[in-house]
Formats: sequence, structure tokens, C-alpha cells
Amino acid sequence: LMSEAYLSSSIMFLLTILVIVWSSSGWNAIREEEKTYQSVYWAFTTLTTVGYGDLTPENLNQTVYTLLVGTAGVTFCAGIIANVTSFFHNAEVSEDSIEHKHNCVKWFMEQHSISLEHIGRVEQYFDYLITEKESYNEDYLLNEAIPDHIKNSILIHINQSMVTNCELFADCDHGFLRSIILSMECLIVGPQYMVIKEKCPVEGMYFVKKGVVNLFVVNDDGSLKSVKTIEANESFAERSLLENWKRSPFVAKSMSDCVLWFLSKIQFCRLLRDNPQARDIIFNSSTPIASGRRSSIRADNLMRDVEKIQRRKNIYVHPDSHFVKAWFG
Repeated sequence: LMSEAYLSSSIMFLLTILVIVWSSSGWNAIREEEKTYQSVYWAFTTLTTVGYGDLTPENLNQTVYTLLVGTAGVTFCAGIIANVTSFFHNAEVSEDSIEHKHNCVKWFMEQHSISLEHIGRVEQYFDYLITEKESYNEDYLLNEAIPDHIKNSILIHINQSMVTNCELFADCDHGFLRSIILSMECLIVGPQYMVIKEKCPVEGMYFVKKGVVNLFVVNDDGSLKSVKTIEANESFAERSLLENWKRSPFVAKSMSDCVLWFLSKIQFCRLLRDNPQARDIIFNSSTPIASGRRSSIRADNLMRDVEKIQRRKNIYVHPDSHFVKAWFG
């Protein structure tokens, strides 16, 4: 942006000099008695439409030439003002552009020597935004440019099919489903991203809005065996909302650029507290959960599990955290 601004300002400066020289030369040619600095002074005041009146045309030729120079000056000055205004406008807009944010994040990672793995994830994320979303800022549109009541309606329209397809919420009323949709968090991940790792606790379920996620089980030799493919408008890890998963029974890995929506167990339990009817339906339903087992979890046990999760989050250190990588190498 700065190089373009420098080039544009240089061109405008050269054009200004050329126009002043051309105008003063013409005025000097038809008024030979005037000195060069007087011709330059007349050209500058006429082009800028100031016109103090101390140097005025004295015949028809001089009058016609003055009109031509004045007209050119009006057009030229308008062009300069338009370019300056456009520059400041583009500079302001560029601060919210994806390219600008990408450059800032890249500079930040270089300054702090971030690992290549994290850099690759960031690059995949911005590549997805630029190629798939055509460089528009979805987060800004939903949270800044659109009123809350309209934003909620749009989110419900976008995610309703995902939630209604989930067997866990099959018998719940629309009001509770609306609360579920508005409580979810959007996640964008690139290919080969570990959404759920085997040794990490799982504290919520995932909905797949776009992309493909594969579920694997870990064999005794450490290899991964694919057991299920989750596609758009499907979900996984539903049982983590009803059970205390200190360790995940499977591994979830994205196979492509994915748009996921995450519903945390803590948020889910808050919704159950506010919707006792939905709570009874979920815990008394005979609908099997995604794994094929029927749920026999009591609501009071679930609330205690949530309290344990909240306490554990204060002391749990994720194995991918910068602290662990810096301490253990």
C-alpha cells in the first residue's frame, strides 16, 4: 500500500510541475514583456483558481488562453483531491482486509519464532478465507454490520439443518434448538487438523457445516484405523455432552478445509438449567446416541461433571500449548 501511495504521489507531483511549466510558458509567449517568475506566478494562481487579479489578460488571445488554463486547473485540482481522498479511504479499509491481517499475523509469528506447525495452520486458515470466502469478512458482517436480531435469524437459518439432523436433539422443541444454535462457536480448520486428540479431554460436540472429518481409533501399535466419515450437516462427539470424557475414545481429523460449529458441555448444561422440559426429553428419550448406546446419564450427575470440568480447566495444560513445547522441547 505504501509503495502504491509513493508512486501515485510522485506521478501527481510530476504532472503538477509539467502543467505549471506548460501554462507559464504559454503565458510568457503571448506576453513577452513579463518576466519568467511572473508567468509562473500567474500560472499557479490561475490553475488553482485563486486569481488575485494583479495579472489579467489584455486582449482576446490572452483571455481565451486564460479560460483554457483555468478550465484545466479546475479539472486537475479535482483529480488531485479525488486521489488524496481515495488514498486515505483505501488505507482505512485495508486495515480490516484479510491481506492486511495476514501480513500482521505473519510478522507477529516471525518475531516470536512460532513453530512451523502453527504457521502452517495459520496459512491454511487465511488461504481458506481468500479462496473460499472471496476475501469478505464474515465475522465483521455478522457481529458489526448486522443488528443482533437479524444476526440471530441468519445464524438460525444457516445452522438449523445441522442441529435438527442430530439425533440427540430430535425430540426437542424449536425454542431449545434456537438456543443451541445461538450458543455454538464457529471454528475454521485446514486439512489434516486434529480436531480431537486421543489423550485430551473432550468438553463438547462438533457439527460439520462444510468439509469432511474422519473418526479414527488408535490401534495397539499406535496406527490409526478409520471408523467413520462425518460430512456436511452431520455431528460427532455428542456423548461428550452427557458423559465425562477425560480421554477421547477416538481421534477426529479433518480431511479438507472445514467449517465446524462447537457446542461446549458447559454451555449445554446452562441451557438445560433454563429449559427443564428439554432436559427431561433428552435424558428420558429412547433415541440412541450416535455411538449406538442409549443414554442412562442422570441430569444431576451431568451437572457435577460440568463443575469438575470448570475446575479442571483452571489446572489442565493442553499438550500442544506453547508452555509445554517450550518446557519439554
